[in-house]
Amino acid sequence: MRFQPALAALALLLVACSGEAPNAALTADRVWARATPPGAEVGAVYMRLHNRGDTAVRLVEVRSEAAQRAEVHTVSEIDGMMQMRAVQGGPEIPAGDSIELRPGGMHLMLMGLTQPLVDGKRFAIALSFDDGQTLSLEVPVSREAP
Repeated sequence: MRFQPALAALALLLVACSGEAPNAALTADRVWARATPPGAEVGAVYMRLHNRGDTAVRLVEVRSEAAQRAEVHTVSEIDGMMQMRAVQGGPEIPAGDSIELRPGGMHLMLMGLTQPLVDGKRFAIALSFDDGQTLSLEVPVSREAP
């Protein structure tokens, strides 16, 4: 009988800690990175991000030990020239919708690679959103899109 107060306190603590984030419906699929040649300083990561929640979220930070810096970039044609630019403020994923990060379009750019991205290997990446959520992913490396 002495354990009842301790068990009750533990149960309350578990319930208090099990609350979901405001929008716990963020997922990713089709995650991959293109293999890089030895000595490359930049790499790219692609995926589809899904927001099954009821409020829009914005990707505000990308971190990975595979690179010194990571940013969201987009490719567009300006005056007949293809240009790549950082997406200021990060892309928004509307409620109940998805965005695709793909070759030739919006993608995650890894700059200052700490090692080459080798076909068949994996590395970790963390995406942080404006609602406080973080999505941690294992990124498989391939020569071509899966």
